Amino acid sequence: MLRPTAWVSRVDLAEGIARLLVSETPPRESVLLTGQAAVDFSEVAEVASRALGRQIRRRIIPGGEFFAALDEERLKAVYEELASRLGHRDKRREVTDFFAGGSAALLFAGGLLSALWFRRVP
Repeated sequence: MLRPTAWVSRVDLAEGIARLLVSETPPRESVLLTGQAAVDFSEVAEVASRALGRQIRRRIIPGGEFFAALDEERLKAVYEELASRLGHRDKRREVTDFFAGGSAALLFAGGLLSALWFRRVP
């Protein structure tokens, strides 16, 4: 289950970091740069619903999996594992027949319309 998150904008983070960097005395302990209140995604959906004027609901999709890859070797391993699950095949198709069939249908339709309008077949 996801824990609530204290959302914060990049601008606010940048301002907080800048203030720490230019301060006369460095902080004696770690500084937590975070938003004012921790909210979960249901609350985010409520805010979005009010802002957009339509119902937005949080939906949990089961079976998701998270992969952490902090280096290139682990990232390659993750891609290999995903490729075995997702995969795709390249397949060449000949489409000339479809174009030939389409042009024959247009010729037939043109002859039919000519016969109906001008009472003769070209």
